Amino acid sequence: MKTFDVQPIEIKTNFEKAFTYIADRKNLPLWTAAFKEADEGSALLVTPMGELKIGSTTISNKESGTIDWHMKMPDGNVDNVFVS
Repeated sequence: MKTFDVQPIEIKTNFEKAFTYIADRKNLPLWTAAFKEADEGSALLVTPMGELKIGSTTISNKESGTIDWHMKMPDGNVDNVFVS
């Protein structure tokens, strides 16, 4: 079973602008098709099976250049997405 997926992208801008934009969770629907909406504590995830409201938190660290999303599914499972 595949437990991760790596999808590299290139953004032609400086680190500060890219990091600030990606770390702002409200921008998720603007750059990924996986989310229809996102706010400070939740997100609407779009899947082939339909939409799913999930709990979500974002932890970012500009010094290390990382952004982590922790997504809590309605059944209690937690998934993590890491950007570096």
